[in-house]
Amino acid sequence: MKILKQFLIALLFFCGMTVIITGTSAYYSNRSSSVSETILKDNYNSIVYGKDMLKALSFRDDQKGIDFTAFENALKLQQNNITEKGEKELTDALTQEYYNLKKDSGSKEHIYGTSKLVYGVIEMNMKALEDKSNQARITSQEFFKYFLGAATLFIIIAVLLIVKFRSTSGGK
Repeated sequence: MKILKQFLIALLFFCGMTVIITGTSAYYSNRSSSVSETILKDNYNSIVYGKDMLKALSFRDDQKGIDFTAFENALKLQQNNITEKGEKELTDALTQEYYNLKKDSGSKEHIYGTSKLVYGVIEMNMKALEDKSNQARITSQEFFKYFLGAATLFIIIAVLLIVKFRSTSGGK
């Protein structure tokens, strides 16, 4: 009966460790991917809004000129999508320069200034995407090291328990 009890305890331990390792890895993997997805999506959206603003600025129909409606729509979306340090200030400067451009739509200086600020927002978010992607890669590598360490510890304990169980049962 003593051997059966030891066997059951070892079996429960293995099952418990399996559940803990699997649950922990699933939790952290899911959490990491959902956080990364949200953050990256916001930065990507800022890049798309910037592209739309540049497209509106470069829309050159002799009768229409700059597509102010499209620019304003993209600018409003960008104003509600501030994710990076310094992006609010850059977006505020862009908004001010845009209003100056709207007052004097023929001014090459204001078109250039507005375009330059839009590029600044795009570049800031592209750099943030790159940085966050690198951080996500580093985090996943770190998680994998911990997972590998836990699995190694699990295997070592399993081998030790098997050896102990065999020696207790007389090698039969």
